[in-house]
Amino acid sequence: MTGIRGADALVGETLNGRYKLLEELATVQPDGERRSRTGCYHAVDTKNGDKAVFVKAVDFRHEDHAGDVDRLQNMVQEFVNEREIASRCKTLSRVVSILDHDKAKIFGNIVHYLVYDFEKNRSRSPIPAHQTPVERVKTLHGIAAALRQLHTNGIAHHDLSFRNTVQGNACGRTKICDFGSASFVRSSGSVPHDEYPVIGAVDVAPPEAQYGYKPLDSRVRHFAYDCYSLGSLLFRCFLNREYSLFEDWHSFSFSVLCFLPEGQQPNQWCQYGEYAELIPILREASIKVVNDAIVGPTPEIEQDVKKAVLALCDPDPLRRGVHGLRRTNGNPYSLEKFVSFFDRLSRSCEVALAVGKARQES
Repeated sequence: MTGIRGADALVGETLNGRYKLLEELATVQPDGERRSRTGCYHAVDTKNGDKAVFVKAVDFRHEDHAGDVDRLQNMVQEFVNEREIASRCKTLSRVVSILDHDKAKIFGNIVHYLVYDFEKNRSRSPIPAHQTPVERVKTLHGIAAALRQLHTNGIAHHDLSFRNTVQGNACGRTKICDFGSASFVRSSGSVPHDEYPVIGAVDVAPPEAQYGYKPLDSRVRHFAYDCYSLGSLLFRCFLNREYSLFEDWHSFSFSVLCFLPEGQQPNQWCQYGEYAELIPILREASIKVVNDAIVGPTPEIEQDVKKAVLALCDPDPLRRGVHGLRRTNGNPYSLEKFVSFFDRLSRSCEVALAVGKARQES
């Protein structure tokens, strides 16, 4: 078994005589085990003028050989789900495009793979250090616009982060990628990760997920999840330097939990308390975090950012987003308002920083 090369050891190989894998970019080993492995590669399409592509390769051999049928079924469902979602998003301008999918036999082992456009400018940090504050807000505008496209097509991402964004090579637009945690929002049918309390990265997960509460309405659960993640990214962009020195303060949800006593932490409260009872306490803590940690280039911008974070990160998923739309039977998770907000915010920050620079130079 140890001599068989899997999806995480394919550098130098060519899949189906077409995709030559040049460099491994990331490897995912669930639960730290050497079971089903995923390898992500920078590759070239040798049948298309050596066009640069991104290849995500998966093998399921260990589950199959070990007879773990349930785990194997889950892994296959997750792979098929990502493939279907990526294919559905192929025409969306704010999403990295899937180009191909297939399987290949490498040293007697079957490897399944997805091929995406390769975008060079992918962030690798929770807060892009190379970006100015204005550029970060512009990136947020792109993320919100991409999320609007996904939600319009009935898809929730669940793993929003600056790491999962790229700047398009040709258009320069911000695009989002990585649909391993994404879901179709539907009334019936699901994939295994839909049953997880926390679906994507825990640092941008909403509090209801951390406390194990799942709204019955799938639209509320999934779309409200993404709204919270978007607000958490906005929080990171306007952190006071004092707080940004501490890694946990990069996360809005972790910051809020710092204000709660031990008995109200998720691992304690879930044993005996109802999530609804905790919402007022979480809301009060959220206000404290926002007031203590967020700083803007002007008082007006700072207040606008604080209001937006509190709206997107309300601990009650039924009040999250544009709450006023609920009174008119509108969609409170519609991101139209926030796409416009981020556009205005980037322009306001640009003006404020230019004015500040001019004052320093005068």
